[in-house]
Amino acid sequence: MAQNFRLFMKSYAFLILSILLMASMFPFANMNSIDEQNSLLNQHSEMLSGSNPVIPLVNVSITNSSGFVLASGFVHTCLSSPSSSQVTCFGKNTDGPLGNGLATSSAGYPTESISLGSNVIDIDVGTHKDQAGGFTCAVTEINELYCWGGNNAGQLGQGTEENSLVPLKVNVGNNLGVSKVSTGFDFACAIITDGTVKCWGYMNDGRIGNGNSGGQQLTPIPTNSLGVGRSAIDISSGYAHTCALLDDGSVVCWGYGANGRLGHGGTNPKFSPFPVSGINATNPTKQITAGYQHTCALMVNGTVQCWGSNAYGALGRVYSSQNAGINPLPQPVQGLENKNVVHIDAGYYTTCAVIDDGSA
Repeated sequence: MAQNFRLFMKSYAFLILSILLMASMFPFANMNSIDEQNSLLNQHSEMLSGSNPVIPLVNVSITNSSGFVLASGFVHTCLSSPSSSQVTCFGKNTDGPLGNGLATSSAGYPTESISLGSNVIDIDVGTHKDQAGGFTCAVTEINELYCWGGNNAGQLGQGTEENSLVPLKVNVGNNLGVSKVSTGFDFACAIITDGTVKCWGYMNDGRIGNGNSGGQQLTPIPTNSLGVGRSAIDISSGYAHTCALLDDGSVVCWGYGANGRLGHGGTNPKFSPFPVSGINATNPTKQITAGYQHTCALMVNGTVQCWGSNAYGALGRVYSSQNAGINPLPQPVQGLENKNVVHIDAGYYTTCAVIDDGSA
């Protein structure tokens, strides 16, 4: 890579590492089960009930980011420069999610890691359910999918449970390719070039979307129907759920349903893709993003709607004691009603939006 790109990545590393350090201070980091995390979530939700409204208030200027592909997860970060086949990762390297062929414990700053042979168009990073390690998946411009790192539940899509320190090509079948990939905790889902979705890895809570729950799926398998005649154009996975944006502007979600993160009005899991209430061809969205216990959609009119857990203000709404801070149906984000949002991204308990004037 050119020297100026290396300097950019080193500067960017300090920002990302600062964020990761702050994240490590959260008490959730050492909790393994969903029950443990939800118990502490409820405690924090109660503390938030008397606080000030948690709505978007701070603007941050975003510049010189065009063309970069970047994903930051629980334990590591990966990125690629514009028109480059190189993937550069840094962070915790347990089980090899940095993809550089080394079994070192960590990399504190970006290094030139690996070449996938063709320009990278999409990257996402996932985490083990014990939060000790991670894995990475990337898509190239010729629609090849590669994954590497931890593989305890088959999340690398290789038909085995063996970790890999280097990228491995994933065969999605029928001589088809991949246009976009999204990773969660021990599982991954991808949009196939024919518009269908395939998932693999840990199957609990219906997160694979094929109608089953429990066990492990070691190779990509189609979800159940996305809807008659429908195809996926965007996809995003959270801790144990996935949502897909369809070609008519509607959204379907599946997986773990606690806190209303699936947007169907309840908290039950869905083992197959299920429509999100109120988002459809007459009220369409153009981007979807899933966080730990919440999901947000960027609507065609430039507004944002979110649903699920409002812990720490993740939904951009004033906390309410009703439903313990849960919104099981899409609701507008307060403070963004008169803004033209162009991009959104959800994190563990956060959501960020970029406005058309470059602010965020």
